[in-house]
Amino acid sequence: MDSYNAIKNELLNHISEGDTFMLTQPEDSTHGNYATNIAFIVAKEKNLSPKFCATELSPLLQEKLSALVEKIEVAGPGFINFFLKASKIQ
Repeated sequence: MDSYNAIKNELLNHISEGDTFMLTQPEDSTHGNYATNIAFIVAKEKNLSPKFCATELSPLLQEKLSALVEKIEVAGPGFINFFLKASKIQ
């Protein structure tokens, strides 16, 4: 499975069925290989701040995606940026 689909499939485990989120490749490489707005979706469902949700989700995602992802950063108001391991960049 490619890195995009592996991350997307893991993110799907954290939202309700029918909810949608974005997983994109940022134009600016300092924002990682992929970025998502999923924390905004989770925040709306749980009536919490997106930044709080991103901070809570990040370690869970890092654990599940550790074979693929070098690090995960929370950016701005709640975006989550994924930095792939060098061996996984295609």
